[in-house]
Amino acid sequence: MKLALTLDRECRRVAKAEQISFEVLMEDIARLTERSVRELYHYRSGRQSLPSDLIPILCKRFGSFLLLDVLREECREARVPLPDPLDLVSLVAQTVREDMRHYELLIAAFESNGIDPQELAALRRTGQQVIENVHALLSVCEEDCARREAQKAR
Repeated sequence: MKLALTLDRECRRVAKAEQISFEVLMEDIARLTERSVRELYHYRSGRQSLPSDLIPILCKRFGSFLLLDVLREECREARVPLPDPLDLVSLVAQTVREDMRHYELLIAAFESNGIDPQELAALRRTGQQVIENVHALLSVCEEDCARREAQKAR
């Protein structure tokens, strides 16, 4: 339901920011997504689930990744195990090593007379791993913060 609410808010935000009527925006989105305005209403109201193939189109149109962020949050596990401090140091060190491999690959690719299609594909994979590493460490931080806030509230 958060995704539907976010979609509705994003539509309203964009219409206001672009100083166009809500109806004009809905017609534009309907054209982009090849869906009817009525279907879009059902997605915004939560009556129907927003199809995953529309999310990239909507993110581009809105100039925002808010829909993806909400979807990621909905997919997130309820609890992230907090490592003890020594395990956290080890986890961060391993992450830095993986991230460095990405940047080493990038530099090597540029130094080898430019990037070829295979190198580009490898950079995409390793770049995605860097992003996943950041999100994994942020999840640990978020869980730690939430637990500390809960303890303060007691």
